[in-house]
Amino acid sequence: MTLHCIPFLVLSTLLANVSIALATSDSIMTFSELPKVFRSGSGEMNADPSPRYLRTQASNSEERVGPVSRVEKLKSLITPSTVSEKTLQRWKDKEKSADTVFVRLGLKTTDKLFDSKQFPVWVEYVDKYGSAINTLTSYFGDRALFKMIIAAQKIPKTQALATQLHTRQLKYWLTNIKNPADVYKLMMLDKAGDKLVENPQFMTWLSYLDDFNAKFRGKAQSRISILSTIYGDEALSTMLLQAMHVRSVADIATKLHSEQIQRLLAAKTSPVTVFKILMLDKAGKNLLDNPMFSTWAKYVDDLNMKTANKKTSLLSALKNHYNKEDLAKMVDAAKKTPGLEKKVERLEIEQTKDIPDELFKRLKLDKAGGHLLDHPGLNTWINFIKGYNKDNPKYQTTLISTMVYHYGDKRVIQILNAAKDVKSTAIIAKRLQTELFQLWLQKRWPPSYTFELMNLDTRGNNLLSSPEVTTWTKYLNLYNTEYPRHKTTLLETIRSVGYSDKRMIQLLDAAKRVPRTEDLATKLHSELVQHWLAMKKSPNSVFVILGLNNAGDNLLRDPRFRAWIQYTDDFTMKFPTENLLMPKTLREYYRGNALAKMVETAKKDPRTEDIAKRVEGQLFSLDYK
Repeated sequence: MTLHCIPFLVLSTLLANVSIALATSDSIMTFSELPKVFRSGSGEMNADPSPRYLRTQASNSEERVGPVSRVEKLKSLITPSTVSEKTLQRWKDKEKSADTVFVRLGLKTTDKLFDSKQFPVWVEYVDKYGSAINTLTSYFGDRALFKMIIAAQKIPKTQALATQLHTRQLKYWLTNIKNPADVYKLMMLDKAGDKLVENPQFMTWLSYLDDFNAKFRGKAQSRISILSTIYGDEALSTMLLQAMHVRSVADIATKLHSEQIQRLLAAKTSPVTVFKILMLDKAGKNLLDNPMFSTWAKYVDDLNMKTANKKTSLLSALKNHYNKEDLAKMVDAAKKTPGLEKKVERLEIEQTKDIPDELFKRLKLDKAGGHLLDHPGLNTWINFIKGYNKDNPKYQTTLISTMVYHYGDKRVIQILNAAKDVKSTAIIAKRLQTELFQLWLQKRWPPSYTFELMNLDTRGNNLLSSPEVTTWTKYLNLYNTEYPRHKTTLLETIRSVGYSDKRMIQLLDAAKRVPRTEDLATKLHSELVQHWLAMKKSPNSVFVILGLNNAGDNLLRDPRFRAWIQYTDDFTMKFPTENLLMPKTLREYYRGNALAKMVETAKKDPRTEDIAKRVEGQLFSLDYK
């Protein structure tokens, strides 16, 4: 027998053994018993296998549940270690599935897959008509595959392919809308511990999140929200603070920490809680040296701006961690340390200011509410303040600022408005109101903000009859004088809180029935007319806004009709190309006979005679134009 016949003999023997094995009663495998991925009409393995999630806890040497075929496995024994392009092309022509080729190449679903020389061949083959990542995910599952890819990236000979597959796995997740929070765990970042930010995969995850948010804007998520949910604010802050001292990741850690502070601010987290989150509760005597103290102080200031009615001082928050004596010692010690001057000065101011506040509370003025201005203890406090301000010119305190601190601006307004109606407190209430307005002007609070602060946006049609609106218009005038470049009007403010034109008319109608609000209603009406003219709102539109299209037989007697006539005149004067607007509008909403009848009736009433004659003349001009 010649040597070149030996391979054929071996092949024949192998195939014979396969046939015998399949024929024996203890080795029979029926078609239905084959793994699902191998069942097809022709007996060929499916090209598009259904997902098979694998045991991710398997050891490095354990083979996972992947493609299995006795025939293809035996054929793999005679498959050369280097598969030619011709062979690959033949397989492709025969549409051999990824599973079939995987077995034929002798590959196994173990953690050592990347070590095989045939693996890159298989990846290239599959990618020509499908996706290697899809198939590998069905073999291993997301997490196990990710773990294998990362391990392979650390080995020079498999690094290039692993890096390529790593990128493609991320794209695969993105295509399948994999939630960033789930990807975070698939990448095992939740097991990264305190070195999270230093983990190279952390930056990869941040990039994935950015891509996810850009592609699926309706499902966009905040990275700091995800991290806070996983770790909790305190643990996350600790990790980020530590990472801020590592040069390679200091920038991203600092940025994330700032985002965390803004998230806490949006949630109006208390300064006491944030103090602990920033680990300042562990600073001890070195509190003022800690760089996070400035971050915390700014947080308190920002929160006070956001919650104007419930302010917190640094000192009141610090009292949860330090007693008076320790605070005093800490401030004295800090005076000797260069660079801490501003922090020391601020605490000293708050310590000094604390004295009037303590007396205010001791006299129970903080509980007096609406009876504050006639409380017997108020004169005691005012007399004390006179001496205090004289002795402490740097730390001036006023009654109005103390009231705002303890009651908030909204409650102070209510107290002052009530006190103005009482003879014994009217004078001091008016003076305090002026001082309150000055505080608002210093803060540059726009009239629209103080409008809502005074709850005027909730008054509905009774807005103009509300006593507070008179108070508010005084502030409006002061603001427009102080900041002429930002000048605004009553109308602009009312419109900004959701009043439509029709609702504005209802508001004016209600106000005109009350003598004390008639002037204010007239002013608002004038502003509304000017607004309509500026917007070139047609008389026809205004006719409907005023509800005159439904006025019926009372049209000419309706006070709003006279106002509409005036608007029509103003409109025609400003836009002279428009003419006969009044009769055209009347004809659109009322029939000729009905109009004629209304005119005749109105001509007999001295109160409407003039307007009836004018309407009659306009209608005549239109008919004989």
